[in-house]
Amino acid sequence: MRFRGRQWDGEGIEVALVGSGIRRDDPRLQNTAIEGWTVDVNASGHAELASNFEDEHGQGTEIAAAIVRDAPKVGLTAIKVTDAHLKTSPEALAAGVETASRHGARIIVIALSAKQPGRMQLLRSACSMARESGALVVSIAHPLGQASYPADFPETLSVLSHPDCPQNRFYHFDEAHFARGPWSPFRGAYLAHGYTHHESPEYQGAGLAAASLASRLACLQQALSEEEGIAAVLDRLRRQSLSPDPDLGFA
Repeated sequence: MRFRGRQWDGEGIEVALVGSGIRRDDPRLQNTAIEGWTVDVNASGHAELASNFEDEHGQGTEIAAAIVRDAPKVGLTAIKVTDAHLKTSPEALAAGVETASRHGARIIVIALSAKQPGRMQLLRSACSMARESGALVVSIAHPLGQASYPADFPETLSVLSHPDCPQNRFYHFDEAHFARGPWSPFRGAYLAHGYTHHESPEYQGAGLAAASLASRLACLQQALSEEEGIAAVLDRLRRQSLSPDPDLGFA
């Protein structure tokens, strides 16, 4: 990413992926430092960590490759909380976010969502703790603007995708501008492309949009001193974003 007259590559920034894990032998990740764990919550409600984090589904690996594509010098932490069918629980997500935060992740990506708020307080507490520790939590929003957690928590950055959004642009639904009207459910959210970077890009949706936003955040965190803090990073992110016009499209 170009910023302040030079290119930034995310060097020194740790990005955690809370999801299906990562396949370390993927050739797109051969030059990337990767560590991680599987996090499980036992019957007594305590988190258990195991050293294996092999991706059985493939989603986490795709997101990891998309992050490294745009921020090639980041370090990755895989926090596996799902089975091969991407099934998990709010408690496991919460434990995954807390584990990522405690191990120094500056950005935490959650490409999973849940709709029922009844069991979400523990997850919100974990996202709040991560934010207080200096991490930014990026989570996918519901494509129709319906309730989705953790994206709807004020402690997170929510992101969605659209197939018409090109790879070199991203948008922000400014809260003041979209306070009313049919697009108000998306206020505060970001919108980015959801494509792979092959010769014939494949649209994969909000997971890759979250990767795109995360890589930009990593480069901004590298460029801005820690003394400037999260507020400065978020201010620059909003300044770089475009204002969407859903009636005219995103191209």
